[in-house]
Amino acid sequence: MPGKSTRHGIPVELRLDAVHPDSIERCLATRRGEIDRLLDARGALVLRGIGGGSAAEFARILDSLGTPGGGSDGHWAAGLPREGFGAVAGLSSRHSVPMHQDLTLAGEPAERIALYCETAAVSGGDIVIADSRAAAAGIDPELRARLEAGRPVLRVTLAGPREDSQDAPGWSRILGTRRMTEAERRARSLGWQVRWLADGAMEIRRALPALRPHPRGGEMLFCFPAHLHAPAAVLRWISRDGRTVDWLRTLAACIDAPERMDEVFLADGTPLSDEDAERLYDAFVDCETPVRLRRGDLLLLDGRLAVHGRTAFAGPRRVHGAAFLAGDAARWTAAPADALAEA
Repeated sequence: MPGKSTRHGIPVELRLDAVHPDSIERCLATRRGEIDRLLDARGALVLRGIGGGSAAEFARILDSLGTPGGGSDGHWAAGLPREGFGAVAGLSSRHSVPMHQDLTLAGEPAERIALYCETAAVSGGDIVIADSRAAAAGIDPELRARLEAGRPVLRVTLAGPREDSQDAPGWSRILGTRRMTEAERRARSLGWQVRWLADGAMEIRRALPALRPHPRGGEMLFCFPAHLHAPAAVLRWISRDGRTVDWLRTLAACIDAPERMDEVFLADGTPLSDEDAERLYDAFVDCETPVRLRRGDLLLLDGRLAVHGRTAFAGPRRVHGAAFLAGDAARWTAAPADALAEA
């Protein structure tokens, strides 16, 4: 149910309106501890009207935020501005972006996400946020037990360079090279199992934990993107957008070439059932909250606690985005900056 608040009450707003634009970086730096504590507790934080939304301002803001928790490991990696199309998803403005955690396939979700609005859409374009603690709590106990019995496996087929398109980006766009040997090297460095298909497509598989403890709070978070890749969940997302032609095309692909569709398998090799995929999809939709960003607004997310997406929109829209990468996720920089997920 869109707009339903979670029991954890994300997001929270931190008002800095009285701060002069010339001193916003200093203000953020001095309040870094407060920001980290709020994100650890609430998952999402909105700072309203702190600047003009430019890329130069955003770079200074990221410098001011520094390393989450005051550590020294990791770095901020900025993606392309979010405009009419998604960086990886390749989705036009008439598509929503389903809720996701950036860089999950790199082995671990990004620790922090920052989104800074330069131009708000005329209509739509809200950032949609859900709390992964609430999603985990909303999963049927029997299904949760099966997911936790071992690491489920995600299978994704990435088209070759000839079939690569904005709507369906292939391995060359995602991994930043057209050379098969280098693409395979980069994919394996991220922990992916790789199989080349006869037409030059790359099939990747990755076993990931369904739930993870938060590194500081210890609460269990649902971090497996079944609701993004299981065919039944994909059909639900397309139907929710009202894209009838796309829904029929995707259904036909599920029937005619199921081996080329993304798929989710339980640890014992059994495909996730359509019913279970829809239950996982609903676990996120039922606790989502929309956030409207205006020019100069900064949205900060704990990349593990908060999953995020975007509604469809009309008119120009420009939102700068970055992810803080640490640990295994830092290796994603083998791929180009525009491999950050769209918001």
